[in-house]
Amino acid sequence: MAAGNRAAHRQTFKEFAGLLNLDNAADFQLLMTWCVCALTPEGPYPVLTVCGEQGSAKSTLVRLIHELVDPSHAPLRSLPSSEKDLLISASNAHLLAFDNVSTISAATSDNLCKISTGGAVALRRAGTDADEIFLEFKAPIILNGIGDLVLRPDLADRALFINTSAISAEERRDSGSITRAFNELSPRLTEALLDLLALARSKLMTEKAGLWHAGKLPRMAEFATLGMAIEDVFGEPGSFTAAYDKNRATAADDLIESDPILFTILELWDEKRCWSGTMQDLQVEIARRLKTSGSRLPAPTGLAQISSHVKRIKPILVKKGMMVAFHRAASKDRRRTLELF
Repeated sequence: MAAGNRAAHRQTFKEFAGLLNLDNAADFQLLMTWCVCALTPEGPYPVLTVCGEQGSAKSTLVRLIHELVDPSHAPLRSLPSSEKDLLISASNAHLLAFDNVSTISAATSDNLCKISTGGAVALRRAGTDADEIFLEFKAPIILNGIGDLVLRPDLADRALFINTSAISAEERRDSGSITRAFNELSPRLTEALLDLLALARSKLMTEKAGLWHAGKLPRMAEFATLGMAIEDVFGEPGSFTAAYDKNRATAADDLIESDPILFTILELWDEKRCWSGTMQDLQVEIARRLKTSGSRLPAPTGLAQISSHVKRIKPILVKKGMMVAFHRAASKDRRRTLELF
């Protein structure tokens, strides 16, 4: 990218950032990287999750991002309650933006993971008994709501979190003036994003040729590689990795507060640095610690549910420095035991 274009694009991005209610430049860098990623046909795509209190311009931010990446007459929609409706939407749109999401069920969370990284499903054709239709889907997703939306670790590991703060009466702008400013900026902004995409493609080609290397990669490696390829437009070398690592670490910490199993295991680790017991032992520890702390989180009731969830949160536990192993007891009942070390 020519130096003149780089300077012009930086000014364009500065003007666009002024239309968005973001807390810091790192969030803007992550958001623009997500937009470039959303322009690619192959993905996979992090699930962009925009959270904030009422009156923090969440819907405005999502509407502008949708208009920039995938202009549509109906940019914002409600999150479908049925799996079939969600997957049909994913197979017919390039970008899905769900507004005012309050809760995400376990099944919907799993389906959002599938859409983010790509999948397929066979459905029975309406009016027939034996005919099927085959739907393939992979699409960028935006979720917008108040409070913590992503409460399952597998979706959290695929998500990018952007938080917005309340806007004071003195700083609030009417939507009409924001739309006019965006429409005026849109041609230059689109050009800047496409130039970033071209820059990323060029660097990825040189990486294949052994002339450039992204380094150590986290989950959603394609997104991380793209972010590293274009980071010098937004900041110093390493700025993307620092922003993305902090985003993921904050998400993991937020997840701890809403997950009684994860919370209990981390407390056990902090206290003892090693622990071994059955799923029933862990269930007793969870109930005791929730009662002691006065937490209103519901205690898990099923041993199979606890075992399955520990497997889901294992990547978070490993990042915290512990090893997690499952064994079968030598006793007659062959109960499953968990070992932390």
